[in-house]
Amino acid sequence: MVHALDQQAAEYPLVSLFEISVTGLCNRKCPFCPRVDPKVYPNVNEYISPRLHTKIMRELGELSYQGLIVYSGYSEPLLHKELDRLAGEARQCCPRAKIEIYTNGDFLNVDLIQRLFQAGVSSMHVSLYDGPHQIEHFSEMRVEAKLTDQQLVLRERYLLDHDAGMHLSNRAGRIDFEQMNVKPLAEPLSRQCYLPFYMMMIDHTGEVFLCSHDWVKKFVVGDLGKQTIIEVWNGPRLREARKSLAAGDRRFGPCAKCDVDGTKIGGGHFGKWLRYYNRPL
Repeated sequence: MVHALDQQAAEYPLVSLFEISVTGLCNRKCPFCPRVDPKVYPNVNEYISPRLHTKIMRELGELSYQGLIVYSGYSEPLLHKELDRLAGEARQCCPRAKIEIYTNGDFLNVDLIQRLFQAGVSSMHVSLYDGPHQIEHFSEMRVEAKLTDQQLVLRERYLLDHDAGMHLSNRAGRIDFEQMNVKPLAEPLSRQCYLPFYMMMIDHTGEVFLCSHDWVKKFVVGDLGKQTIIEVWNGPRLREARKSLAAGDRRFGPCAKCDVDGTKIGGGHFGKWLRYYNRPL
């Protein structure tokens, strides 16, 4: 039985960033990603089941979800051959949501871009890892597909600086970036993190992890194949993690080795959760 948006759910903020990893595959082995070592993080030829995706989207629809639905996660989403169908289902169930895709662009062509946007995708973000020559290539696709630079966004990830390139994290301690001046933590950070206060990270299996940085995949907070979104979102595992992170205590699970700030966005959700947890019983 799907839980509708009831009085209890109205007392705390609903998830506003719903990220889905639709497959266990990626075609690249980037040096800043745990997949660089297949012994540490192997490719798994698995995909989210149509039944599970339908269940998830229908529940989001019953919650009148208006936040972000992101196809990205721990994989290359375009390796799912029916991503346009999934995006179309998300749009049908959540007409006011923003649907985004994050991709390395290796499988993009104009026809696929058009099909995805016709299905209801709001924006597609292409990570350029190889060099500036990719800008012209994807810019030409964007013009041919008749999209704006806000719809097909080019991310210059080959620039390893904080202004124009990517912000490297240690993927919750999964790999060592010492050669890129990202070193393992000597001890857990004493710092709050807002991520589990506003986002859900769903694997292709239906398992829900603490956040998108949890590449270790050991801190499972729920399973949407067996539970509803509300049961997981306000469940005991996430409540426990939120209370620790609200106190700046990262001495648990993947957080103990994670170097992510976690307070850049999400302050509004964080504050409302604190008021909810501190309410009179």
